[in-house]
Amino acid sequence: MMLPFALLILLLMFAWVSFLDFPWSWVNYLVLGIEATAAIFVLIIEYEGMRTQGAAGWTSFSFVGGSLYFAFVLFLARLMVWGYFKFIV
Repeated sequence: MMLPFALLILLLMFAWVSFLDFPWSWVNYLVLGIEATAAIFVLIIEYEGMRTQGAAGWTSFSFVGGSLYFAFVLFLARLMVWGYFKFIV
């Protein structure tokens, strides 16, 4: 159940980084690597959480929140790079 959700988040993050259009191609690979690693950890934790009784599933909410925070940090980084190339160089 969590797999399509994690893949959707990965796809949206890739679209966001592509939209930000960093001047270096390694940023795309780095962001996708970080997001894929986080998604794998979340999927492992959620799979193990299916066996327990109680409040399972909070990891997926933190994954979404962390991805949104990471997207905002990437936006700020791109804004700083744009400002550097626009006003300093």
